[in-house]
Amino acid sequence: PHGGGILTGNGTDIVTNNTIYGNKATLRGGGVYVVGINANNTFANNTFYNNNGGTSGGAFYTTNATNTLINNTFYNNTANNGAGIFTVDGTNTISNNILWGNTVAISGPDYYVNGPNNNTFTNNLLQLAATHYPTDASLPYGIGTAASGNIFAQNPLFVDDTDPDGADNIHRTADDGLSLQAASPALNVGTATGAPATDITGTSRPQGAGIDIGAYEKTAILCGARVGTWAD
Repeated sequence: PHGGGILTGNGTDIVTNNTIYGNKATLRGGGVYVVGINANNTFANNTFYNNNGGTSGGAFYTTNATNTLINNTFYNNTANNGAGIFTVDGTNTISNNILWGNTVAISGPDYYVNGPNNNTFTNNLLQLAATHYPTDASLPYGIGTAASGNIFAQNPLFVDDTDPDGADNIHRTADDGLSLQAASPALNVGTATGAPATDITGTSRPQGAGIDIGAYEKTAILCGARVGTWAD
């Protein structure tokens, strides 16, 4: 009933550069379920899409744990409450993530808090308007008194969200559909604090003026670069 993709308890886990998709839990945590007051985990450079969390936490559910979620992409996950991230107690640092296109039957399409709220959101792209997310510890949508740099209700402009693994049908490669277009508002606006040195494909961060939000770093194109065979 819990953790359709990953279930982890007390301990220290580092989960990076994974594609977590198409998982289902009947109760909580379609993609990931984390439990334990001694848990201290980092989730970085992962994509969570098409997961179903049943009653709560379509992509990610955590209770009583300490987690850092940085540079992940949460797309098209579903649950009754909290289709992207659902937290209960614990302390969660949530930075440089894209939460977009997630849907719920009741409330909290990208984020929902039940219990003491010790979460801090910095430099994330969230799908609802800013008025939906108080900058305090209130329930169920407070994003923390130290929240800053977040983007609200702006389409991240994925390359092709209908084809997450791209034309080559291989996840975590350059043609992935959840990578970002050149006009994406998520480019160059992430925090460098704690950000992974590379993205989900192994591309170095940053490629531009700053860290991109989400699992993918947009590859820089050098001015004047030419592709093809040229005769001088």
